[in-house]
Amino acid sequence: MLSSYGSKHMGRGSNEMYNPVHASVDAAGCIIAADSGNNRVCLFSPNQLLMLRELITEKGNDNDYRLWQPYRVLIEPASGRLYVGSNDGWILVFHVMHVLPTALRT
Repeated sequence: MLSSYGSKHMGRGSNEMYNPVHASVDAAGCIIAADSGNNRVCLFSPNQLLMLRELITEKGNDNDYRLWQPYRVLIEPASGRLYVGSNDGWILVFHVMHVLPTALRT
């Protein structure tokens, strides 16, 4: 193992994951992970596996959706789109290029 993130116990804190089920890597090596138990999608740095931010949370960015147990994520670097499959039968599409650190954009 080269690196890991989290703790021995599943949790809801900012440095904990609760049932991470899927991850995707963009062209710059950033890791985007679906943290199903915490109803969020998180962005991690490419080399040190540090959580940079929550990209999408249960509360959402507007009132059009509520993320519930994301279980698949796919980043499309060319368009900046993030596709999230949720456990309640939805596929959600977000534009995330503007939230990625400038040095990590492709």
